[in-house]
Amino acid sequence: MAGFFTAFLLIVVSQAAPEAIQFKELEPGLELAFVSASKKSSHADSKFTLVRINPKHQQLKLLMVSQLGGRKQTAPAWAKQHDLTLVVNAGMFEAEGDQSRATFFMKNFEHVNNLKLAGQNAFLAFNPKNKDLAAVQIIDRRCQNFAQLSKQYETLIQGIRMVDCHQKNTWSLQPKKWSMVVVAMDKHDRVIFIFSRSPYRVHNFIKMLMKLPLDIRNMMYLEGGPEASLFLTSGDTKLAKFGSYETGFFESDTNKKFWPIPNVIGVARRQPGPD
Repeated sequence: MAGFFTAFLLIVVSQAAPEAIQFKELEPGLELAFVSASKKSSHADSKFTLVRINPKHQQLKLLMVSQLGGRKQTAPAWAKQHDLTLVVNAGMFEAEGDQSRATFFMKNFEHVNNLKLAGQNAFLAFNPKNKDLAAVQIIDRRCQNFAQLSKQYETLIQGIRMVDCHQKNTWSLQPKKWSMVVVAMDKHDRVIFIFSRSPYRVHNFIKMLMKLPLDIRNMMYLEGGPEASLFLTSGDTKLAKFGSYETGFFESDTNKKFWPIPNVIGVARRQPGPD
């Protein structure tokens, strides 16, 4: 009888445990994986693309038209021009007027794209002034000292908080759905960029991600709809992912190209420092 209960317990545990995610290492500190969503979407393949970055080997960069000049470009164009392994959206931007302007606060060293702090509670921070600080983190100003931490990073990108520092889903359930690209930090101080062309309600998208064995610490929204972009090139691997469906804007899965964007997060192999 004891053997029966042991076997039964093992079956229950194995059914409850999420499947391991098979990340493929493309180069040191850069890994790629694909995961099927637990719920089918109304459009596209219902799969998530995951790119995991170890900041010890890979460096994040913020590139902005307002700082570099020129005009909006597609993610592949940004990658080619600046020799980047990975390019994703650096948050949303103004749809009218000065489209180089980010929707929320954004700065890179001495250059400020948008000085106004909005009410959003998440800030992707990198380029620390002190080597003792985390190379990259998502600051949650509801449970961290943002006034102090913000002064210790050269690069700050404000965005909508999706998962707080207690691993709670902070996005209310809404009927609208869209393609999206987001950024998360895991509990091992790695960055995870997550892309889904298949549209989901954001609250449900977060629920599915938090059930995956990714050890997510917190998460921030970057962009949605046809402007959501992820472009990766490393060795023989080349990946071009762009969104499509967005409720009330582009209600179709017919988008077949990258849309130009003014601000991007790029990833490049970290160069060895001086001895």
